[in-house]
Amino acid sequence: MKNAKVGMTVLCQANGNMEHAFIGRIEKCYENAALVKILDYDPRDRFNVQDLIGRTVIAFNRMKKSTSDRLEVKNDQPLQKDVG
Repeated sequence: MKNAKVGMTVLCQANGNMEHAFIGRIEKCYENAALVKILDYDPRDRFNVQDLIGRTVIAFNRMKKSTSDRLEVKNDQPLQKDVG
């Protein structure tokens, strides 16, 4: 994602800290990554979110702009969208 800005809502891929895709809002941009506040996540990641205190750093190439601040749900399972 080349045009990331503070305040933008993004869909992020699973990374070393989160096991499933999640929705976040960019709080701070770095050279190749951003500090993201986690807004919505797979329930299976609830302990990871607690450990991270609701924030994580994620590379720009592991996120894309989102039009929603909620994960899409199908049959009570969040969709794992292909990001990138």
